[in-house]
Amino acid sequence: MAVKANDAKKTAVKAEAAKAEPAAEKKAPAKKVDPKTSIVIEYADKKIEAKKVIAAATKAYKKVNKGEVIKKVEVYIKPEENVAYYVVNGKASDDYKVEL
Repeated sequence: MAVKANDAKKTAVKAEAAKAEPAAEKKAPAKKVDPKTSIVIEYADKKIEAKKVIAAATKAYKKVNKGEVIKKVEVYIKPEENVAYYVVNGKASDDYKVEL
């Protein structure tokens, strides 16, 4: 029984010490920050920004296919033809192109 009484006293002392200590400051978890990126294609003294080509392809597709939800866009840039072909939701066509 003396052992149990000693254990109880130790537990009580630890609890009192924990109450007396100020709460440890918690650090806020570091926020994940994605780096800003850009892709620029240079060809024959031209600069083509990939994000602008994707935006133009998406806009052209929405103009023809009103109300359709776009889940996936693939863009194939052909600088020698001065066009970018796009595939939206797996649908492709020779008409799906934007001028660069």
